[in-house]
Amino acid sequence: TLLTDATPGGTWSSNNILVATVGTSGLVTASTTYVTGTAIISYVIGSCTTTQTVTVNLTPLPIQGKTSECLSTTTLLSDATSGGAWSINNLNAAIDGSGNLTAVAVGNSTVSYSMPTGCFTTYPNTILPNPSAMFGTATICAGSTTELSDSTASATSWTSSNTSVATAVNSGIITGITAGTSVITFTVHSGCITTTVVTVNPAANAGTISGTMTVAAGANVTLTDAVAGGAWSSSNNPIATIGSSTGIVTGASAGNVTISYHVTNSYGCSATATSPFTVSASAPHNVATNTVTICIGSSATLNDVSPGGNWSSNNNNIAFVDNNGMVTGISAGNATISYTLVSGFGTSTTRIPVTITALPGAVNITANPGTEISIGDMLTLSATLDNGGSDPTFQWSINGVPVSGATSAAYTSNSFSDNDSVTCEVVSNGACSGYTASKTIGISVGSLGISANKPAVSNVSIFPNPNKGTFSIKGNLGTVTDEEVTVEVTNILGQVIYKNKTMTQNGMVNENISLNGRLDNGMYMLNMRSETSNKVFHFVIEK
Repeated sequence: TLLTDATPGGTWSSNNILVATVGTSGLVTASTTYVTGTAIISYVIGSCTTTQTVTVNLTPLPIQGKTSECLSTTTLLSDATSGGAWSINNLNAAIDGSGNLTAVAVGNSTVSYSMPTGCFTTYPNTILPNPSAMFGTATICAGSTTELSDSTASATSWTSSNTSVATAVNSGIITGITAGTSVITFTVHSGCITTTVVTVNPAANAGTISGTMTVAAGANVTLTDAVAGGAWSSSNNPIATIGSSTGIVTGASAGNVTISYHVTNSYGCSATATSPFTVSASAPHNVATNTVTICIGSSATLNDVSPGGNWSSNNNNIAFVDNNGMVTGISAGNATISYTLVSGFGTSTTRIPVTITALPGAVNITANPGTEISIGDMLTLSATLDNGGSDPTFQWSINGVPVSGATSAAYTSNSFSDNDSVTCEVVSNGACSGYTASKTIGISVGSLGISANKPAVSNVSIFPNPNKGTFSIKGNLGTVTDEEVTVEVTNILGQVIYKNKTMTQNGMVNENISLNGRLDNGMYMLNMRSETSNKVFHFVIEK
């Protein structure tokens, strides 16, 4: 600090130079060795002296800590000199009384540590930006991969907090190992990070395909897999077809195919089991001694002990035969296949009768008392299949879900719900054994009011059905008043998995429902109750 005196010509001196010194111009300088106390500064002219007492206070020691931190993080600054107060000159960061500095916005600021005497020390601080949020699919199946990315400059590293669940490489490729969650961290050169949680769902198990892996053209075999709920397919239907739900393989023509069994679990993870399958030509028939019966679209191979002849059919619209003796059924009826051989002994012709059997027709379903019933009414459905044989097999399904034990021609129940879709799949065992046909009908169920003199629920529906756990209920309760409606969803065990109340507007219901995304596939019940009415739905979750 600068001291002055109006009388010129004097000299300046300090009585304690360890605390403060004074220059010839009166400039007083505090000790640079952190010595505090007082010094008497004198100004002398001749024998006259005037004095000023100067007090030197403690300057805080330098601030210790990081000079930069990432946005939204907190770092601790410290000063060895106690008793001071913290402050900052820019709103891009905040600092509390303990020196905890929190990064609020990107930018530069100066941190101060001040003593009650007014002495202070400063410290520069820079807030660095974090990388942008990652994007990409963060839910995968065990055994599969996903790629995450970030629009920020290249990372110094990608890391996983739980490598037993998921691993990460510096290209952002995440590999699911086992079911669970792991935090994936993206770090840039500044050391700033962004994170996301990756969920790994359990892998699906497709099991192993079992059964006889060969069949003759025109015949069939049944394949099985111990894992239920999958779908069958063939890589080449002109060689072999397979019922998607039955596993029945029907040979169409000689060749090799791959049979697949595809399974999707409740988490949406898929797996496929495969097996090679061979279709051989139909067993040869001696044209001199046998008759042949085949179905429309099927084939049988004929032969003769004497090679070199020509094959022909007397009616190509019923049965067609190629140059190798393979007969293919075109339409129902009887035809004669001839084998003509010209030799040195003359011309000889051998003939064999062929019967082409019509394929089973459409499935017919009758409903007693009808397809429009009231809640609780007993309804009997009966199915028939034309040309289905003496003992075809049946499977009834409701809304796409097979009904356990419903494997006879008739199915009786009093548990139908409005808009139920009922399907009967029939597999023939007649001349064209293994042929599968199905038919679906709709059931309309009227609601019973709680009181006979109160209006029933009318034209209320749930859609879509089946759904993935998210659906809407819309319709009119049959009134023009506002009333409270309780909406309750239960599983097949009767356990309540959703319950809510909603108000109608002039009798209209318009409710969107979103259930737990991890619910298993299957059938569920929705009960809608009000003071004047009751409505029960069956619906199916398919993911």
